[in-house]
Amino acid sequence: MKKGLLRLAIFSFFLGLAPGLSAQKNDLARTEDAVILNGDRFPELLGREIPRLSVLALRRGALAPIPFQVDEKTPKGDYVFESGKNRNSDPDPNFDANDELVFMVFDAGDRAAKFDLPGLLSAHEITIKDPLGRGQAWAYLALFEKDAPRSAVDYIRAEYDKATNHNLVTASNYMVRTRADAIVYDHFALPGPDGKFGPNLIDQFKIRGNLSLLWGRMKFPFNFDELVKSKVTAVKDGPVRVIRQGEGYLDIAKVKIKGTGFAVLYFYPNFFVYPMTIDFPIDLRKMLTDIDVQGFTDYSKTAYGSHYYDAQNTYNPEVVLDGKMSDAEKNLQIHFDHDWLCHVGTPGNVCHRIWFSKEWDFLKKEVVYIDDDRKLDPPENQPGVHAMGYNLVNFINLKKGPQTYWMHYYFPANFKLGQEYRFLDVLDHPLAIETAKAK
Repeated sequence: MKKGLLRLAIFSFFLGLAPGLSAQKNDLARTEDAVILNGDRFPELLGREIPRLSVLALRRGALAPIPFQVDEKTPKGDYVFESGKNRNSDPDPNFDANDELVFMVFDAGDRAAKFDLPGLLSAHEITIKDPLGRGQAWAYLALFEKDAPRSAVDYIRAEYDKATNHNLVTASNYMVRTRADAIVYDHFALPGPDGKFGPNLIDQFKIRGNLSLLWGRMKFPFNFDELVKSKVTAVKDGPVRVIRQGEGYLDIAKVKIKGTGFAVLYFYPNFFVYPMTIDFPIDLRKMLTDIDVQGFTDYSKTAYGSHYYDAQNTYNPEVVLDGKMSDAEKNLQIHFDHDWLCHVGTPGNVCHRIWFSKEWDFLKKEVVYIDDDRKLDPPENQPGVHAMGYNLVNFINLKKGPQTYWMHYYFPANFKLGQEYRFLDVLDHPLAIETAKAK
């Protein structure tokens, strides 16, 4: 056993012997959220060395470290990245007001009544509540005299595969891979009962559409996913989340047109978040008559057996990917505004959410669903279209300037029909969090 793991085991065993540690039980129903707190929530700990900090939780009678990380930020508010061409550093490496403390809600525990721990100087209680009244849980940000005890668990890791020229993120509940110059992923896999990852489930993610000029007399198709490229410029890889910075550019006839700014992607053990930003030089209506945009995941045949459903189209076993459009699939409700979908079945469970700002209320997100082995949509890696996603209506009304929306992909473990609230609550009903110095 490594020295660090041995210290952790001794520490956890010691704490487990302490009687009367629990004051209240964890009854929080939330499972999918990440808990993210700025350093200014803990004013008494500002300026402390980060290696002296630990997050503890009381679970099964033992107060022990849980996986967490502190993502440092510069005085300007930029993340501090540890690798990549744009890696940087914080002039003050200690715990700052704008640094982010991150851990997963499922690691929180009971409320602790005692803190008689070796080397502990202070503990700050973090109370996590469901705003809908479905329970609460606790964790503790603790300051120690020297190096604090840390959990040996690492939920997620980022890698670059030189052989395939792909950026890879491997997490507890999924694996996603992106070509080094691509803006969207072309591979994701889910773990099976044995914990091993299965085959790639997708052909590729596609953003396709048509530009209309002269009142529709002229139409030009475009493949946004092919025209827009990106390269990873910086990475922070922690035990709880990976933060990846990307720099986008247009690649038209091998001419690269570089944009300004960066996109920051977030990967957690059970979900990831892709922000997509488009910066228009003028209002679209001044350039075009209309614009059709569809964003969808084109699945491969390895996803056969997946059943699609959403808020209006309830689960129907006859709506299943198999390469042929059944009557049930042809009769899906298409023309309504929706912002989430799921597909469940033998290949695994995946739920998706698209999140727009209030300024985009005019934009309607209709359904894209195609299950046809014979339909071609090049460029593609596998013939046929097995698509689930969104048709963006009124896109033409977008205004000049940068426009951002967010795509959330959830891979909930032990997911059952009717449990969509597990991921919907993350955005619809954010956790209520209180912090106070522990007594």
